[in-house]
Amino acid sequence: MPFLPTNNNELKDMHRVVSAERKNAEITGVAVVRSRTFDPLDSKCEPRWWKFWQGKGAIEVTTAPDLQYTLDRITMEDRPTNLIIVASRYIRNLGFDVDSSDSNLESLKILCASPRSKQASDSKRNSMQHQKAELFLDGASTFGGVRLDQWGMAHGQHKVYLGENVKIRPELDMLEKSLRTAWNQRANGMREHFNTMRNTNMLGEWWKEWRGPVAGLLGACVTTTKLGVAFSTTTITVSGSYGFGLLAGSASYSTTTAVATAAGPALLLGAATAAMVYFVPWEDLLGCFQSCFGSFWDWLMDLISGIRERFVQWSSAQRTRYSSSGRGRREEAPPPYEHHRHGQKL
Repeated sequence: MPFLPTNNNELKDMHRVVSAERKNAEITGVAVVRSRTFDPLDSKCEPRWWKFWQGKGAIEVTTAPDLQYTLDRITMEDRPTNLIIVASRYIRNLGFDVDSSDSNLESLKILCASPRSKQASDSKRNSMQHQKAELFLDGASTFGGVRLDQWGMAHGQHKVYLGENVKIRPELDMLEKSLRTAWNQRANGMREHFNTMRNTNMLGEWWKEWRGPVAGLLGACVTTTKLGVAFSTTTITVSGSYGFGLLAGSASYSTTTAVATAAGPALLLGAATAAMVYFVPWEDLLGCFQSCFGSFWDWLMDLISGIRERFVQWSSAQRTRYSSSGRGRREEAPPPYEHHRHGQKL
């Protein structure tokens, strides 16, 4: 049995969540960790012969680069109907394709193994440990032949559950099409929004000044009547119903669509979900604007390029500021769009 470092919080978090999930013998679990944690966790997940009477779900330990190979092998075997992917909090991005056509898989649950509240409090001295655990899924990932960023439009027996802090990072090609259509109808208003963004002095909480223009630009693409937008220094959060072109994200928690897990409630994606939340990094959104309007007039392209360049300069200055000081508190962004879990605001 390999040496298990007592300070390996990744191992502790993963083993806690995996142990709780595997109590259900009808699941197949895949634990995704860094290579340094692979052997210790694999050893802890091995079945113990003296506990043969305890029916437990099978657990496969893998790393992010080997995830697809592991999933392909599972779908070719006669496994239980429920697949769970548990990712370490140190894994930031995942992409995969789960083909259920030749298997009996019916549901997919994706969790991020975050530390317990006390453990998170004790680790504040370490910036990496203090970093909020978030797992971003590639929107092009599929389950049962359906992309995750289009799952809101899917129907059938397949179900997808996303745990807390598991977010879909959508591709923005659909938004580009919506923007082009909106420009033909509302060119003057959209131009004013871009001018406001360009003329904003990027000091302090500049993103509050961008709230109205960006909401207006996105609102021009929305077929529903209600759109919620919130900002941080790195990400824009958009909440709306299925009329929005992205058709992806993590929806609001409710008692009818969430199930309890060791990593917190997991949300059911699907037609029953009332509102969707989209998490789009600033670089992606500004890049989408630039790509979308590249075929229009040069002055518009220059305007958007200028906005993006100013944002890049601001981001670079922020990184330089904190790397040179070696300490200090990052500028706090406004709270994200309020989720609701079991009737309570998060």
